[in-house]
Amino acid sequence: MSAARHAIRRLYWIDVILQRGDRPNAPRLARELDVSRSTVHRDMAILRDDFKAPVTYDPEVGGFLYGHACRPSLPGLSAEEALELARALRKSGGIAGTALEHELLRLREKLQRFLPAPDAAGAEPEARDVSDREAELGRARRLSMNGRAVPRPEDRSAVTAVVVRFDPTAGADLLQAGRLRREEVQLLTDGGLETTLNTRDPDALLLDLLPWAPHFEIAAPAWVRRRLPVLLRRLLRHWDRRPRSRRA
Repeated sequence: MSAARHAIRRLYWIDVILQRGDRPNAPRLARELDVSRSTVHRDMAILRDDFKAPVTYDPEVGGFLYGHACRPSLPGLSAEEALELARALRKSGGIAGTALEHELLRLREKLQRFLPAPDAAGAEPEARDVSDREAELGRARRLSMNGRAVPRPEDRSAVTAVVVRFDPTAGADLLQAGRLRREEVQLLTDGGLETTLNTRDPDALLLDLLPWAPHFEIAAPAWVRRRLPVLLRRLLRHWDRRPRSRRA
């Protein structure tokens, strides 16, 4: 990854920390971001001067803060960058009201027309205007969240067991909605849960899971975990190629 991309990721990270009101100092941010203190100070100056964020310094606590409510318009992230950052940052708190949350919502809006409705899992959706592969997935029956595959009759591919971990928020919602039963999941020490979903079509399963991003991660197998960013890139490339009149 280029130095410029790393710098943009740091700006999103710093924004999340400042939006939480943590008032971090340069040594703390330098440790978290694995950079020097001078780089942190330079990032703060960029956030303030280039993106008009109200960054200031509180001498009483020795930390940075926003002088008033804001949401800086930072450069766009790729889908995998946004999801990776959100997963890392949610371990220490929320991302509500941040530039990262706004970027995730922007990406989700692009992907929304390709995603199966959460309350229609297992139903026959209309074909989706994506590549031949995604259109085929759109015509196929989706997998229900209880892990039972609903393949097309002609589908004779092998079943893949995909281990998925949900964070506490998503896990609680899935259990409360009855999409997963307690006997089908393993509760994790952080309050999240883990379950195994069996599928004949991992791409279809990943599309079903996307509405819960970034509140899940693929634990195994590794090739399915690597497949998620590939699928995201394909969908977003297709969106960017569509005429603007069809994006409305």
